[in-house]
Amino acid sequence: MDAQLKTKWIEALRSKKYRQIQGSLREETSAKRYGYCCLGVLCHTMGAKWKNGDPLLADLSMQHPEEAYLSFEALRIAGLNDDTQRKLARMNDDEKPFVEIADYIETNL
Repeated sequence: MDAQLKTKWIEALRSKKYRQIQGSLREETSAKRYGYCCLGVLCHTMGAKWKNGDPLLADLSMQHPEEAYLSFEALRIAGLNDDTQRKLARMNDDEKPFVEIADYIETNL
């Protein structure tokens, strides 16, 4: 994983700027307020623009069709593999706080 992207992602997860949700990369939680899973925070950190709930980086859809995971192309760009993203998604969906996920990323990626 690119060191600068990793640092930005860890900082974003620790910033308390993002409301944590489970089961989706991003969803509206109240009027114009959004919640993110740890992978959704990664999308946002990478500069994705959200259209109809789908994160787009340039013309690339970053979300895997029909799943709340990153597409294989988005994984390649981020420098992650599918096993790692699924581990992080499990941690997120098991309600591990973003700070704990950031610690895992910092130590293991």
